[in-house]
Amino acid sequence: QRRGTCRASRSDIETASGHASSCLALDRAIGNTRGIILGLECLSEIKLAQDDVDGARTLLHESLPLSREIGDVFGEAMALHHLGVIAQRAGETREAVRHVTLALGLRRDVGDKEGLASSLEALAGLATGRPSLAARLLGAVDGLRERHRLPVPGAPRPGSTAALAQAR
Repeated sequence: QRRGTCRASRSDIETASGHASSCLALDRAIGNTRGIILGLECLSEIKLAQDDVDGARTLLHESLPLSREIGDVFGEAMALHHLGVIAQRAGETREAVRHVTLALGLRRDVGDKEGLASSLEALAGLATGRPSLAARLLGAVDGLRERHRLPVPGAPRPGSTAALAQAR
């Protein structure tokens, strides 16, 4: 429900931030580690939407070890994926590929098809100068989404539009 509130409120960033911050404070007060992870991830998405890359990175660096500590593979994969997106925005391609590849492996291991598509798409955006690789990755994303009837994101992911244009 918390992630739904975060996603539903994206058009109203202040409301989303307020909800996520309140939930995070409550989860910290009661020691709910899973809730803390969800709150940190939700706030990191809000920070990314606001182009506050440093703020998002800080939250994800707090979330990642907590996810690992309790064995939350989905949370770990999400944190790694978003750290990859942040590294890409900062022009740190090697670091971006490393993070997204780790997320991709975790998502494959747990059968997270939607997350898998998202990480494959991010890797396509990182395939700068390699249009055939970008095209193959984006083709795999399309096939995965079609085969498993996964939702298509409403907005292009950073880098994916450029990779697709380059591949064409």
